[in-house]
Amino acid sequence: MIVLAIDTSGATASAAVIAPGAAGVASSDRPRAHGAVLPALIQRAAADAGVRLDDVTHVAVARGPGLFTGMRVGLVAAEVFAIVRGLPLAGVSTLDALARRVLDGQSPAGAFTVMVDARRREVFAAMYGPDGKALGPPVTVSALAGDADADVFLDPAAARAYGLAGIVVSTDGLAREVGLIAAERWAGDGHPEPATALYLRQPDTSTPNPSRSVLGQQ
Repeated sequence: MIVLAIDTSGATASAAVIAPGAAGVASSDRPRAHGAVLPALIQRAAADAGVRLDDVTHVAVARGPGLFTGMRVGLVAAEVFAIVRGLPLAGVSTLDALARRVLDGQSPAGAFTVMVDARRREVFAAMYGPDGKALGPPVTVSALAGDADADVFLDPAAARAYGLAGIVVSTDGLAREVGLIAAERWAGDGHPEPATALYLRQPDTSTPNPSRSVLGQQ
């Protein structure tokens, strides 16, 4: 199994190629430039993994929760890549991917919470057990709220915006965890999550006003 994974759910984008015994990861530090940088990131990730893109057998993408516009870029890119090549496509929660990074790097002893910036003075959050299993669905909570009963790990954007108490965990190259989780699910029950956007609230857009004729009332 060779998995191409894409993450554009945050301010920056990353791509990863997970192959047997190898992994390539490429990230961009250009905020909100997902569409412009993603093709080059995919090429770099494949080169770092030592495989050709034609060798990819599965495609995974971060489905959020995250920033609406950026998230759509990754979902569309992953879908197009999979459809053109006739490959299986799966989604992975951004919070699941961040929790996986916490487990691999921090080894929390008990339950823990991960948070990512949702703007509007809110964060997207989910709680996990020490085995990495989600203890409930992801939610949107006020950035002023905290969970005193669990360690809190948050992305840099939330830490900068709100000064929340907790351990900051980088989301750079998070596509790697997206790919690892998807590969494990395919190898396990074979039924990963759909590659559809995981929305926890309405996007930051407004409904346009009804159109009016320039000639006056019709």
